[in-house]
Amino acid sequence: MSLRVFVSYRGEDASAAAELDARLRSVGVTVIRDERSAAAYAEWSTFMEEAVAAADFVVALLSPGYLRSRSCLFEARAALDREGDPFVPVLAADPDAVVSPAAWSALEREWSGRAADAADGDALPVLARIRAFLDRRRIPTLDALRAAGYAALLERLGFAEADLQAQVLRIGAVESVEQQEVLLDEHLRAHPDHALAHQLRAGVQKQRGDLLRARRSYERAIEARPDYADAHNDLALLLEHHTDEHELSARHYRAAIDADPGFDLALNNYGSFLKSRGRHDEARALFERALGVNPAYAGAHSNLGTLLAEHYGELEAAGAAFRRAIALNERYAQAHFNYAVLLEDFLADPDAAAVHFARAEALRRELGDVDLGWERPGQR
Repeated sequence: MSLRVFVSYRGEDASAAAELDARLRSVGVTVIRDERSAAAYAEWSTFMEEAVAAADFVVALLSPGYLRSRSCLFEARAALDREGDPFVPVLAADPDAVVSPAAWSALEREWSGRAADAADGDALPVLARIRAFLDRRRIPTLDALRAAGYAALLERLGFAEADLQAQVLRIGAVESVEQQEVLLDEHLRAHPDHALAHQLRAGVQKQRGDLLRARRSYERAIEARPDYADAHNDLALLLEHHTDEHELSARHYRAAIDADPGFDLALNNYGSFLKSRGRHDEARALFERALGVNPAYAGAHSNLGTLLAEHYGELEAAGAAFRRAIALNERYAQAHFNYAVLLEDFLADPDAAAVHFARAEALRRELGDVDLGWERPGQR
């Protein structure tokens, strides 16, 4: 099981949380966030308690809004209550707006006024604990972490090669793909067994259409780190779609899931692989596992909907899955197309279907590289 990190943040900092999520996942961390997992819980407080308890670390993106949020303070308190020092605060706003005496005085006055509400009554002790924590330690800003490739955060999370990982993350932020490859080659000459660098170079090579070299780079990443779930998943995708080595592809999907059973992307991808080979019950179980991990995964909802319609005749459930996918990502062309096929060919509702066909086609033209691929009845 990979390192598990819960990211605690206020809604206005969602873009910063998404960026942090991507960076941590790229180095093999399993990231727990509200948008990925909370919908699986009937009660928000139950999700927060169990998510914080399941995490090795809780990274809190502190901002004025965070410190004014009851739910954020609930998460912070749950982390501070745990043994092992899992609470990792990061300043996501101007430090003066978070740690200055004036900011704290304003916060304390605000929460004192709210204390008559029983639900808010324990906020002041939590604030005091957070302030004491901040007074004892030097807390980095998100901007400083970003500029340094997150080296200090990776070190705090226990990465033995935090500086090396940060170097590669900084290379990954370079806009030019050609320059990325030059920098990665230089890095790998000095550090030939650095798995993350091989993984990133494979992605660059694949983007440039050099699939043979990309395959070798994924293999080098796995040789350097046999439990590298992302590398196994990406190599499995390459093998599935660009070779006839399908059994080898399946082995790498299974290796990715074995390395990280909560890897929603690998669960969904392996489900699609099995669906295309007629192994429908196994595919359904994998899609449902992916959604159990990440209820906000639009792609898994859409894939499950297609399977439910085509092979199980569960048309109402299929429609719900497509509507959920579209609600999560209105610009998801494939989900619009799949829902349109269901409406026209299974539910005899051509007017509603026409709306979604039109939206899918508009998005396809806009995005340019969307392959709307569900075969319709009569096309097989």
